[in-house]
Amino acid sequence: MNTDELEHRRFDDLFSLVADPGFLLVAWDLVRGNKGASAAGVDGSTASSIALWVGVEKFLDMLRSQIKDRSFQPMPVRERMIPKAGGKLRRLGIATITDRVVQASLKLARFGEAAPGKRTGRKTGTAPRADFTPAIGCAFRYSPV
Repeated sequence: MNTDELEHRRFDDLFSLVADPGFLLVAWDLVRGNKGASAAGVDGSTASSIALWVGVEKFLDMLRSQIKDRSFQPMPVRERMIPKAGGKLRRLGIATITDRVVQASLKLARFGEAAPGKRTGRKTGTAPRADFTPAIGCAFRYSPV
């Protein structure tokens, strides 16, 4: 397998994890539990409004479909000026809930509990390998690199 094929395969594996229903559900829980969940992006939706009007399952199914067919497009952020300690103002960008769920799913896929990036001060060779089967869950096993 040449380098281009290997890179394409890595992207496809990561892409599949981001679109996995389990990862999206955990990402939704992280975003919904965040103190910024009540802040709406440019689309005006908050986590509670999505849960109330659309339904979490339907929302995540639609999002997964958009990711899988590669039609998902992030929206622009809503900008607000917030005060700094010295009396000056700084910009704060507020992403839509949809974008935040995709970002959280990507973070989970890249830096979840099994990822070497999560293991501060430890070698990557001792990191657990994640054997992920969507129907069963996630099982960890330790093996040398």
